[in-house]
Amino acid sequence: MTPKRLTLLCACALFGLLGSSWAQDDTQSQDSVQSVLAALANTPDFLELQATLQAAQAELQRRRSPLSVAGEAEYRYDLDSEVAPVTAEGSLSYDPLIWGDDADELRRAGLRLELAELDYLQDLAELQNETLLDVLRLGTLGQALEVRRLEVRLAAAAVRAAAAQLERGVLTPSGLREAELALERARLAARAADGDLSQLEAELSARLGETFNLPIPQVETPAGPSAARLRAEVARSLAAVELRSAERALWPVVSAGYTQGLGGGSSLGASVDSGDLSPTLSFDYNPGDPDSSRLSVGVSADFAPAEVSRIEAERRRLQAAELALSAAERDEGFARARLERNLLRAAAERDLAAALLSAAEAALTEALERASLGLTSPLDTLSAEVSLSLAALELRQADIDYLEAQLAFLPFSARPLGEVTP
Repeated sequence: MTPKRLTLLCACALFGLLGSSWAQDDTQSQDSVQSVLAALANTPDFLELQATLQAAQAELQRRRSPLSVAGEAEYRYDLDSEVAPVTAEGSLSYDPLIWGDDADELRRAGLRLELAELDYLQDLAELQNETLLDVLRLGTLGQALEVRRLEVRLAAAAVRAAAAQLERGVLTPSGLREAELALERARLAARAADGDLSQLEAELSARLGETFNLPIPQVETPAGPSAARLRAEVARSLAAVELRSAERALWPVVSAGYTQGLGGGSSLGASVDSGDLSPTLSFDYNPGDPDSSRLSVGVSADFAPAEVSRIEAERRRLQAAELALSAAERDEGFARARLERNLLRAAAERDLAAALLSAAEAALTEALERASLGLTSPLDTLSAEVSLSLAALELRQADIDYLEAQLAFLPFSARPLGEVTP
């Protein structure tokens, strides 16, 4: 096999290898992304986010429970009478109506759950983005390693050519030394690329349990309000609840109760108050109490200066929350415009990288044709191959940069990756 034929076959193989590296299949991309997300769902990072959200969900469920049971028993020894009666009491509360203070508590828990959900979705989107980009960076490092090895071949060929020129007397020893130093530099770069690839492989294996050969997926940029604006809306609603609760603290509370003696120191009672309208049934056993029936009606109110100050403080907090919401609505458009500009810039750089790749392909084709005519040396052809591999690597990095610009919309809108991958 002639050197020209060998060079042509190597170039064709390089074309096939590089073409497969940037070719994308939408179905394969989607399946691969889902595999990465499934592996991520078993990591401590994801489980921590999930546990935080579940805690907020459990708190809301606790507030929604309408039934409450309490009990207490006491053994009391009286030194004077030398009587040691046993007393016991129990209560059962049922709150089918969400009213007053209970309504405020339930509303607080619901709003805090909304904040927890926003935090969860935003943090999950950031975690997914970071993981996906690391997986794609693994492929980039693998391709970069092949480029560095090709550069070592080119530098070694340059050293051989420089040695031949030195023997013919057309090159000085310093020229050969420069070529040898360039070869050493290329070998160092190849070893560094190999080390970076091995380290990232180890990190991803430890984090996900395996590594993935992931093509660059297609991602849609989500529409809708920003997470910052949604968080500000929830914060304003929470401040309104706190103000309403502070104002209700100054309202008089009307309570009514009835106790029926059962004999033997036992009694059964029922009570309700206007604070939460939750009826309460109670049972008391106290041998020292007379067996009698009692009806009680009362009104209580608290007009402490501290409560008035609390109302003023909550009004200020509500005003601050409304101003924060206005600022979030104002900044939302600017933040989205910045993301869109970054996306357009990444698209332009990707188009430029594709054009440079086409130019490198044309240059290699011309180099092969000139080599077949004996007009150029194998070193020139190998240099064109290196230029093509570098252009392919730059195009892959430009594709990843474009994907990263798309992924930046996901934390902005609190939309995890699985919701927007087509």
